[in-house]
Amino acid sequence: MYRIAATLLALSLLACASPTFDAGVHYGEYSIDGGLGFGSGGVNGTTPLNRIGLGDDSPVGVSATVGLGNTMLLFSATTPSFKGRGTLDADIDVGGITINQGADVYSKLNVGMYQGLLLFEIIPGSTVDLAVGLGINLLHLTGSFTDNAAQTKVSLDQAVPIPVLAARTGVEVGPVGLSALVTWIGVSYDGSDLSALDLDLRAEMEVYGPMIGYAGYRNTSLDIYYQDGSDFGDFDFDISGIYIGVGVSF
Repeated sequence: MYRIAATLLALSLLACASPTFDAGVHYGEYSIDGGLGFGSGGVNGTTPLNRIGLGDDSPVGVSATVGLGNTMLLFSATTPSFKGRGTLDADIDVGGITINQGADVYSKLNVGMYQGLLLFEIIPGSTVDLAVGLGINLLHLTGSFTDNAAQTKVSLDQAVPIPVLAARTGVEVGPVGLSALVTWIGVSYDGSDLSALDLDLRAEMEVYGPMIGYAGYRNTSLDIYYQDGSDFGDFDFDISGIYIGVGVSF
């Protein structure tokens, strides 16, 4: 009896919620700035990313929003890939393989940025709305650094799931919808520090029927420092840029 009542209540809530769905694909122009360092056995220090030639990329990304009443699920994914040549300012040691300071290296760094958020509207409205919630920003760092002279190569493959707090606000200005989405976390524990901030500003408008066009600016900042015994890691970067895209809204 209780199960039947609960099922009917859930169905009635779904019926009243008027589900919505938005999805899009976009093209971006992003740049990366910051520094990195990895070491063990006393090896430490960082190298600015521009010193090893890492600068710009133009990745494709996707995003989707599922709305159910005052609840929203947001998903996004993009994977900028940066390549370049330059000189190390500090030793890099990964898995016991070391490339020394001053070496000329060819570097590749892929930054997979995946986001899943659950938000709840606290100020619902068709003109202005505000939603808060939580979720996960997953950063998957892969790449390699190759000493051009010695042909020594160190590889990086690290997934960093980051629990975050999130807030989104939106406003309708005539035919244009403006929104700002922010996620953040900052923690320190046992000599390790993690700070992550992601800002996504977007403007979109209906093009024809369910089709929409949108443009925006995104900045992702990550600062990770850890010291585990003799192992050391310091990764500090900002990825920022503009994007344009098309999608559908139902």
